[in-house]
Amino acid sequence: MKRSWCAATVFAALLAFFPAAAGAELRLALDAGIGYMGGDASFEIGKVVNDATGQELLPFPISRLEYPLDLVMATVRGELSAGDRWSFHLEARKDLDDGSEPAKDSDWFYYQGSQVVPPLVYSETEVEVDAWVVDSGVRYAIYQGYHRGWDELYGRKPAMRWSYGLGLGYQYRKLDYDENNLDQWYPLIPSLPHDRVPGAVAVYEVRHDIPYAEIFVNLDYKDRLTLEVSLGGSAFAHVEDKGHWLLRGLVFSMDSDWDGEAVMGSVRAKYRFTDHWFTALTLDMEQVNTSSESTSFSPATGHYSIGAETSSGSWFVGLTAGYRFGGGD
Repeated sequence: MKRSWCAATVFAALLAFFPAAAGAELRLALDAGIGYMGGDASFEIGKVVNDATGQELLPFPISRLEYPLDLVMATVRGELSAGDRWSFHLEARKDLDDGSEPAKDSDWFYYQGSQVVPPLVYSETEVEVDAWVVDSGVRYAIYQGYHRGWDELYGRKPAMRWSYGLGLGYQYRKLDYDENNLDQWYPLIPSLPHDRVPGAVAVYEVRHDIPYAEIFVNLDYKDRLTLEVSLGGSAFAHVEDKGHWLLRGLVFSMDSDWDGEAVMGSVRAKYRFTDHWFTALTLDMEQVNTSSESTSFSPATGHYSIGAETSSGSWFVGLTAGYRFGGGD
């Protein structure tokens, strides 16, 4: 039901855009370049476990997986503007390397309800990453204005124009991690040696579906320098995690059921060298949190479910160059 409602909302925004575009002057801007995405994603379990023997209350967290976001990415973006108020954008980003940070796994021991630090078991693995981020959205400028100042006195076109409005969008993110070369040790018992296992260790997959609403402000100076600032959020973020631990035969999955929360912000500065050629610098930030239940199976424990929380914080900075088709503003 929530999936259908979210899809219908974004679809309605697209239906509103295209009739408006039919009778308006159209401008298409395409740009491409390179950027860097940093941050991390975590998966924690605990709280309540249900298995064949019944239910047991647990501390939280008893275990945490941490996956790095440390990627150089290629980015391509297209934006179609209809008149001065409507715009539609579509952007895709793809990783160009695997990053350099390891994945981390921590398991804690609790004594009389208190977490004992450091972890009882800690491990790191090398990772190979396949990452995609796709974002699309529709914006409508509610108000447009300009600063008159000395330009009005001398009869010139206002140098500074500005607008603000609302938007609806959808973001899809896919992160696939292949983990290799385990290095595991026991910080709570430092006398124990490291356990090192070469080769494939685990496979971990993350999917984000985030329908969102946003507010934005655009500033334009002399049709050359443009600054776009937006702040968005969602109460219907969908996160799906799947993992397969090859060494233990453990398989788990978690689905947030469209109950996650997301906050995102963006700043984009664009400079036009001519009426058509431009360059853009983009900074994006995003935080996604979910709370749900993970279902698992391993030969040692059988089937069971356990409380789970995920958290993903990321930022992206990118530099692109592009060309705008259509007349000047």
